[in-house]
Amino acid sequence: MTFAMRLGLFRRPTDIPLDRDPAARTLPWIIAVMAFLATIALAGALLLNNVIVRWSNSLSGTLTIQVPAAAGGEETEARIKRVISLLREEKGVSRVRVLSAAESAALVEPWLGRGAAAIGLPLPRLIDVGLSEDARVDLAELRRKVDAAAPGASVEEHQKWLDEMIGVIRWGWRLALVVVVLIFFAAAMTIVFAMRTSLRIHRAVTDVLHLIGARDQYIAEQFQRHAFRLGLLGGVIGTGFAALVLIGLERILAKVEALQAMHLELPVWSWAILALVPPAAAALAAMAARYTVLRGLARMM
Repeated sequence: MTFAMRLGLFRRPTDIPLDRDPAARTLPWIIAVMAFLATIALAGALLLNNVIVRWSNSLSGTLTIQVPAAAGGEETEARIKRVISLLREEKGVSRVRVLSAAESAALVEPWLGRGAAAIGLPLPRLIDVGLSEDARVDLAELRRKVDAAAPGASVEEHQKWLDEMIGVIRWGWRLALVVVVLIFFAAAMTIVFAMRTSLRIHRAVTDVLHLIGARDQYIAEQFQRHAFRLGLLGGVIGTGFAALVLIGLERILAKVEALQAMHLELPVWSWAILALVPPAAAALAAMAARYTVLRGLARMM
């Protein structure tokens, strides 16, 4: 059967008055609530996955060296030059970049405010160090050399912290996916119970259809098209409302300075995935209805 023929089947009216069922009034709203929750949970999973990918790409294979501010600006610059000199001689170091005083101040603005540099706080200078993919750097020896060149300087390795944070985020990502699966399972069970009730209500009509030669597949198709329409309607309502909530949250979080560095926003491709929730809800409703009605008709025979 071609796609056009199937589309025509979904559009034509059913031979069973299913639109008069109580399920026709309540089921779309139940599916809308579940689609809303599924969209929010799926958006959370996509957001966490985006954070994992971004942090892995930006922080993997990097070190940060903090050079404390000395009594005079010239001494601080001298310490930085000595550290840079030894880093360039170190094997495995592919990139060395000194953050300017303005960039260092910008990093602490969410916690100390915009006037941190203006009031003369002795902020440490930061050096961003990139390592080669196959680099094997002796961190203990590097820390000793850096401390000798700039007393009080510290070397921070991001990989251990990154692995721990990504591990926690991955658990949150898995939990969000489990929630999505459970929501769709609950939606399927709701549709099953609704179709069982509808089948009992229209027992007399299905018996008449059987008497005039209708097969179980034909009768199940009537319920399937009906459930597809209800599932699609509920999915569009729930996902649409969830999209409005997500857009509102993005705008609110974008105004929080402490969270701006985390870039808590969904990329364009994530919205394309969220747009699949309504057709997925409709397909789930159609399959659950068909399965339920075919089993129910087999038991009635």
